[in-house]
Amino acid sequence: VWCFSQDALDKAVTLHFRHLNPEEFISDHWRNLQRFLGNILETKRQNVHMASLQPSEASNGVDLLLAVGELQYSLYKPSFIANRISQSTEEMDQRVGLRVKKVTYVPCHEANCIIQRACKETFQLDPGTVFTYSSARFSVLTPRHSLEQICSCNGTALRFSGHS
Repeated sequence: VWCFSQDALDKAVTLHFRHLNPEEFISDHWRNLQRFLGNILETKRQNVHMASLQPSEASNGVDLLLAVGELQYSLYKPSFIANRISQSTEEMDQRVGLRVKKVTYVPCHEANCIIQRACKETFQLDPGTVFTYSSARFSVLTPRHSLEQICSCNGTALRFSGHS
């Protein structure tokens, strides 16, 4: 069991796979995907952590939210994870039997970020909605995840109406 802090969620990526259900992913692909990602990211398989697995709302597939690294020390930057995965999609298809259709991550949370916006995107977990998936070897409980925007006002807006 791995507890996800907001920092870990800010450094997480979502992988979208089509034509796959969560049970099939857990029983047939999760361990091999951990091994594969560990190899291409040059870390131990145990450092590839699943935060959430859920059926995709966009298609017949699954969305996997994961972070890579050691909780007590450091987590990999999401741009690094996404780039390595994007460079290895053909190899992942051949070795793991999974084809990534989309990789999503929050682009910038560092203090030196050059993108200054009123809204911050962040992954959130909903502990009130939990999915349980089982295979012959193990079971996984994961909360639903979503990508949300948190916006702050700078005091210039007097009123918002639907007639803008």
